[in-house]
Amino acid sequence: MNERIKHVISGEPDSSKTPSLSVQDVQTEELMDEPVIDVPSQPSFETTQEEIEGYATVKVLLGATIDKNRIFYRDNASYFNILIDDSNRKWVCRLHLNSLTNKYITFRDEPNVRHKINHVYDIEEFKDRLSHIVTEIVGSN
Repeated sequence: MNERIKHVISGEPDSSKTPSLSVQDVQTEELMDEPVIDVPSQPSFETTQEEIEGYATVKVLLGATIDKNRIFYRDNASYFNILIDDSNRKWVCRLHLNSLTNKYITFRDEPNVRHKINHVYDIEEFKDRLSHIVTEIVGSN
C-alpha cells in the first residue's frame, strides 16, 4: 500500500497495477460481447378491420360445423387466409379485401376462381359451401 502511495505522490507509474481500461474500452468490450440479433422486418401490410369482420363472419357461419376454437386466420400481402387448426394445409377460404372496388372470396375446392363480393357480409351466401369444405377437411384427418 505504501508503495502505491509513494508512486502516486511522485507521479511515477505503479508497476504493480494492472493496465486499466477506459470507459470507452469497457463499453466497446461490452458491445462486442453482446450477441447479434436479427430483427425480422415488419410486414408491409396491415390486417384491416374489414378482414377481421370477414373472419368473424366465417367463424359464425361455421359454428354449427366445427368448434370455433379450431378456426384461425393468417394475413399476408395478397389475401387473408382462414384456416382450420392454424394449418396452412387446411385453408378453407381466402378473402381478397384490400382493393377499394374489387373484393373477392376464393375457396379451397376452386382456388383459381374468384367470387365477387361487395361487403364481407356477402360471405353469408356461401355458408353451405364453407360448411362442406370444412367437413371435407376434418373428415380427411
